[in-house]
Amino acid sequence: MQKVSRASIALESLMLALLVAIMTLPRSYTALKLSLLMAIILLATPQIRMVIGFMKKVDVIGFYCSVAILGCLWTIVGLINGGIIPSLIDYFRLYVGWSLAYLIMVSLIYIAGGLYIFHRAAVLSAILISLINIAGVLDVMYGFYLIPESVSKSLAMNIGFHEGYIQITSSNIGSLFFLVTYLIAIYVRKDTQLFRNPYTHIALVLGLICAALSGRRALWVTIALQPLVLLVAFIFAGGRNRFRFSFYSIFLYGLTIIFLVSAVSGLLDIDFTGTLEHLYQAFSDEDVRYAQRQGLINGFFDHLIIGSGFGGNIFSPDDERAGTYESTFHQILFNFGIVGVSLILFIFFRYLRICLVNTKALYPLDGVSFCLIIGLLSFLIGAYSNPYLGSFDFLLYIAILPLIAGVKSAAKFSTNKEASKYSNSTRATD
Repeated sequence: MQKVSRASIALESLMLALLVAIMTLPRSYTALKLSLLMAIILLATPQIRMVIGFMKKVDVIGFYCSVAILGCLWTIVGLINGGIIPSLIDYFRLYVGWSLAYLIMVSLIYIAGGLYIFHRAAVLSAILISLINIAGVLDVMYGFYLIPESVSKSLAMNIGFHEGYIQITSSNIGSLFFLVTYLIAIYVRKDTQLFRNPYTHIALVLGLICAALSGRRALWVTIALQPLVLLVAFIFAGGRNRFRFSFYSIFLYGLTIIFLVSAVSGLLDIDFTGTLEHLYQAFSDEDVRYAQRQGLINGFFDHLIIGSGFGGNIFSPDDERAGTYESTFHQILFNFGIVGVSLILFIFFRYLRICLVNTKALYPLDGVSFCLIIGLLSFLIGAYSNPYLGSFDFLLYIAILPLIAGVKSAAKFSTNKEASKYSNSTRATD
């Protein structure tokens, strides 16, 4: 029994480390992540029947096989249409190779603690990301050298001070689209009280401060839209008695955002006029993404039915931007056409529907499942103007769909003892 307990603790610890590494260090430290994943697979080998049983029961295989098939088909379309070879290889790896990796990883998450471990990773990652970037700002302002140069380079961390705003380009800022909005949702549901603790408070406050400092306009807009996103989710998820959602809470939320932004602006002597100008430019016709979107839309009409396939290009062949775009959904439209987009939407909404059904009936994980969906939808809002869906690390947030869809079936597969602790505690407080 002691050996099993130690193995279980080791498995949970390694999974927590892997999830935190993916969220906090995206697009970097690949060797570290692969080492953690291999160690988890070795530890989970005695439970291989459990993993395979979960895959069959939840149909996680169906989700990732569908994605992989789409990847194979539209790689062929790209080859036929003369797509750029390096881009073709990248997207084939993204849709096929990484689907296999996530098929294994999603299954392993369940036997290593399920949504409980995912929540802990989200809280810890929000704290770490915020501290890393706030320390980076202090480094530039005061020359503290808190962040090693190797870490700054790995995270592509560049920090600039402009009129009315600070610009932080760290790759892990992208994770805040999910993490901050997930944590906000945690405070909206009544049935997530056991997930709210001092660490969650710290994570949310630091996350909001980091978002305000980041200068990322899409992140600002996404956070500002949270009352609307939560209201729409409230309508579809139902269960009024499960929400602490009211006009008062919206007012309090807005007041908190204004206070934090004002406090940060006051401390750093930031002029709001420049901030508003920076925000306005994101919606201007002069924004570089606007021209890109127009080109992708025109390309979509040129390949209306099945798209251009992977590697499709709207720039000249010798342009360094060839095959790479920041407007994610316009690129999907261009690459996949009407047929491909219809298939993607079918897969997405099929699993989203299952997830929403679970948020209504699942106990005691219905609240945290709802919050994860909010985080996912908010992340997709951020992906509208950022190429996040082209990265292995950020695909972790898409994995929330099969993760939540399989919560009911996976309950009997989890070796994590914390599930029963949460369940018993929640029932005692009802």
